[in-house]
Amino acid sequence: MIGVLAVDPCYDRQTQAAHTFREHHIFDKFSSRYPMFKLVHLEREQATREAVINVIEDPQYNIKFLTAAGHGSTNVYRGYKGEVIFKDSDRLEYLNGITVHLLSCYTAPGLGLSMINAGAKAFWGYVGKFDYSYDINQGSSNMLNAPNELIEDSSLEAIFLSDSLIVRGILARRSPREIYDAVRTHVDFSSPQVDYHSRRALIDNQAHLVCPAIVWGSIDSTL
Repeated sequence: MIGVLAVDPCYDRQTQAAHTFREHHIFDKFSSRYPMFKLVHLEREQATREAVINVIEDPQYNIKFLTAAGHGSTNVYRGYKGEVIFKDSDRLEYLNGITVHLLSCYTAPGLGLSMINAGAKAFWGYVGKFDYSYDINQGSSNMLNAPNELIEDSSLEAIFLSDSLIVRGILARRSPREIYDAVRTHVDFSSPQVDYHSRRALIDNQAHLVCPAIVWGSIDSTL
């Protein structure tokens, strides 16, 4: 069975938002929706460098798809409480043959390219900021315990769904072009229905997206 590794640090308002919508859009009822895959989900304090690399390198998990959300920069992806999990100066050969998706700001130009050069089958990520268009800090003081407050925000729903469509498309074994077109169709459909700042976020996030449909990995890559 093909293994899927999901990483969700979920320790501050931004990573909580990502975790909430990924759970809602992707991981809820995962085993029944995607019975051909075995999910390993590292959440909160489990989202450490050691744990992630151990799962990837352990043959019993047979990881072929890595999807991770969290804070990033050009050369680094960070897990729980900012711990560095991947950096472009690492030896990343353990990602050979794995499709990688990072929902994190700025990671594509340095880290994403290093992953491809190390043998990753494909990379999906962002060359710029993944913009929520929303000051999550204005939410309730206990937002980490109130995911429904996020789910009910239709603008955030539209923004995070644009990224979740990538993961869902990969799991459905659609081609990179089909996935990219689905994201573009969603952005075109949703943009007129949200406020100006959310519209800009949707459009900018799509513009910042890099993937095999453009250049990042094999154009024929499927699971």
